[in-house]
Amino acid sequence: MEYLQPSLGAPLRQGDVLEWVQREEPWRVLGVVVTADCDLTHNKHHGYVSYVPVLPAERYLSEFYLQRRVRSAIAKHVVEPAGALFKRLMRRTRDDFQLPSAQDFLAPLAGATIEEIMTLMDASEADAKSIHGWVGLWVASDAPNASFDERLGLVASIAPQSKKANADQIWSDMKEHLCALPEDAMFLSDGIRTLGQSSKCGYVAYLRRVLEIREEHVALAPQDRIYISAAMVRVARITAPYIYHITQRLGSVFSSIGLPAEFDDLRRLTSEEIRP
Repeated sequence: MEYLQPSLGAPLRQGDVLEWVQREEPWRVLGVVVTADCDLTHNKHHGYVSYVPVLPAERYLSEFYLQRRVRSAIAKHVVEPAGALFKRLMRRTRDDFQLPSAQDFLAPLAGATIEEIMTLMDASEADAKSIHGWVGLWVASDAPNASFDERLGLVASIAPQSKKANADQIWSDMKEHLCALPEDAMFLSDGIRTLGQSSKCGYVAYLRRVLEIREEHVALAPQDRIYISAAMVRVARITAPYIYHITQRLGSVFSSIGLPAEFDDLRRLTSEEIRP
């Protein structure tokens, strides 16, 4: 297993899992300490503990996978057909009409009824109904704090296939994504004994954000909260080799050096010369 329960009185160490006492926002759920043990021992961290945020897998998938699928589906199944219809309607009176951004031609119609769209756009009822539906989907896609279920339902309802078929395919794609996370994320099982509600699908440590908290605001055990004004409480410790894998990937994220696209193009062209 990835976790153990630190003994009472054990000092704060790299790999300790901290839980926010007040979960006031999506990023304040759990964190894994990444400050080196030697820095903690010799006070080289000057009282600031660095940690990477840990999100429930559902939240991670909602923010980093489903939202991307929503944007892609909106661009293909909402912005493109809506733009084509807007062009057709507007060019009845203006041959030189140029389509503005989606923000400019969809946002002003947010909240408008079908009858109001018919009047504003001089559109038929059928066209107004289409525009009304597209605007509703576009507004829903821009909700910053949408839940996992809301985004899943939205992306499944946008494409023209049946909603159930889309949802089944998305679930399959998400399972594959969770099994092959990018370099800046690492899966953790649901074995953490949190103070709050656990995640049935596990957790994901997001390594592209390194945050800090003052050490005096961390309680080393739940019962310590009555003695200090704790913002976070230690609830577990990640064992080896898992914590070393996290720190290795963390270093890779921030030390990776990208190469120009021209290099990749040249490499591709050169590889084609291998076969005579």
